[in-house]
Amino acid sequence: MQLRRWGGEEFLILLPATPCREACVTAEKLSRRIAATPCPETGAPLTASSGVAAITLKDSGENLVERADRGLYRSKKDGRNRVTFLDPISDESVNPALESPPDNLSQTAADLEK
Repeated sequence: MQLRRWGGEEFLILLPATPCREACVTAEKLSRRIAATPCPETGAPLTASSGVAAITLKDSGENLVERADRGLYRSKKDGRNRVTFLDPISDESVNPALESPPDNLSQTAADLEK
């Protein structure tokens, strides 16, 4: 896992060779840990909205970050403190908290292109 600051309040986490479902679960766990830790200075609750994207063979790094960014803004629009995965093939929003997410979330994006 690699963590990088990506702007004012945004961070970029890279999870190489990680299946899509596992990346979403990791983002959900991170959100729960953040929510369980109040701001040290004020005691106010913290939240985390996430956009998860998987790279495909056709993607550039720029495409990948752009798709994750769209997922992030969709998470914020849909109520914040949530994770949104944008399917790399259909570009449809998938919330990993759904009872029956698409089967392809257990695959990596490269697997989806085969």
